[in-house]
Amino acid sequence: AEQPSVTMDRPGAGVKEIKEGDNAPDQYQRPSLAVKDWRARHLTAPDKNQQWVEIKDKYALIDIPTGTIKQMVPKAKGHK
Repeated sequence: AEQPSVTMDRPGAGVKEIKEGDNAPDQYQRPSLAVKDWRARHLTAPDKNQQWVEIKDKYALIDIPTGTIKQMVPKAKGHK
């Protein structure tokens, strides 16, 4: 299976593909964007310095101090 990734078109930065191991855009490291109900979305528990965020059609587990994407999971069909 191919590695999940998202393509982001960022003003001034052009189109960039982001996958596991890459750095997430800065805004995704903000606590305000953390997915709080990760259990309901069948995601694994984030560590102390990690948070799940939604990036387009994926969930990404981000290491907050470094911004590194530790895991990327396609959103389940039928989830809001």
